[in-house]
Amino acid sequence: MEKNRDKIKIIDTRTIGEYFFVGHGSMAYNIPVKTLNSKSRSGPVMIQNENFVSDVKKKCKDTDTILLMCRSGVRSALAVNILAQAGFKKVYSIIDGFEGDKLKNFDSSSHGKRVINGWKNDNLPWTYDLKPGLIYSP
Repeated sequence: MEKNRDKIKIIDTRTIGEYFFVGHGSMAYNIPVKTLNSKSRSGPVMIQNENFVSDVKKKCKDTDTILLMCRSGVRSALAVNILAQAGFKKVYSIIDGFEGDKLKNFDSSSHGKRVINGWKNDNLPWTYDLKPGLIYSP
């Protein structure tokens, strides 16, 4: 990745709030695959970002290698499918996501917390700092 930075892109598909407040890969573009819609009668719901593909095309070529991440791998898998259908050839999901898996050990003070696997827990480069060129702007 370090050798081909211009051809490898990382996209964080989480919401803007998650990207801002939970942290993110230090080189990851934030392009949400789903956004929070608070106008639903039943309360806030996640809806698909209609501009996801066009937003990705602003940052990536269809020949770039694109690594997609979300919190735990579900939204990034969805994003891989969407981009593949749009003609992108080399799209991959970072399976454990940014936060990883929950610890399932009732004897631990970390029970239920996302402390296993994931970008952040594997000590890959991450930050809370916000770089204007990486922040999503709908």
